[in-house]
Amino acid sequence: MNHGAESDVSRRRVGQRLVLLAVFLWVVAIWLWIPQIKMWLPLPWPELPLETPDGPRTYYLVTPPTTRPGERLPLLFFLQGFDGLGSPSVGTSETYWALADQVAERRFIAVFPRGRPGSFPERPDVRAWYPEGFAENREFLVALARHLIASYPVDPSRVVLAGFSNGGYFAAIEALTRPDSPFTAFWCDGGAYPYALHPAVPRRRILLSAGDRDEYNLPQVEIFRRFILEHGWEEGRNLRTHRHRWAHVFAVWALEEALDFLAAPAAAPSTPSGP
Repeated sequence: MNHGAESDVSRRRVGQRLVLLAVFLWVVAIWLWIPQIKMWLPLPWPELPLETPDGPRTYYLVTPPTTRPGERLPLLFFLQGFDGLGSPSVGTSETYWALADQVAERRFIAVFPRGRPGSFPERPDVRAWYPEGFAENREFLVALARHLIASYPVDPSRVVLAGFSNGGYFAAIEALTRPDSPFTAFWCDGGAYPYALHPAVPRRRILLSAGDRDEYNLPQVEIFRRFILEHGWEEGRNLRTHRHRWAHVFAVWALEEALDFLAAPAAAPSTPSGP
């Protein structure tokens, strides 16, 4: 019996198995890292311009690859809080991707407007939405909403304004102060405060989300929630609250809940009520 030959064959088989295992692990590693790698790459959607009285503003737009005859889609605005002056940060890009990845399956249009430099005076190195330049930012968003409603198969009764952090505070102000808002529902995440209430504002649907560890913004969100509950909103009807165990991060995992609630077909208008 040639034990040496049998040993060589055995070693070759072990070597082949190790090579196959190494290739398998390499493929798995690449597959797992692809979502992370793309966050560092330029966004695949062009940064589109919109002319405004205060100069050109820009946004990204993601639409389903096809639309069905007669289909009218929800339109979801997402306002990032602080973001870099140049290209979107890695964190912002990650959120854009997370929302964009659901566009085709959930059948909605996503738009990512870019904030205004100088809107948060304490941080001249970022784009934001308020307090400075609030009127200019609102004019941009309203004009963009009207442009997209006119240009794409958008259902004007399902135009959602979602904002994170500084964007959430902006969305909260729009929800409580603008009876003529083109936005029909609001998602305020990690930021909201009741700065004012217009007596004629409709009680449009609001989703509030915040993290239990968000020491600064959670108390503001809770003040906002108590205020709107005293002024015509009702939990489970036109208000939903989503709490998570993290700190100041956008609750992108709540997108399904948000779309089911905020982008559902419009019900009968909710008239102002309460004090």
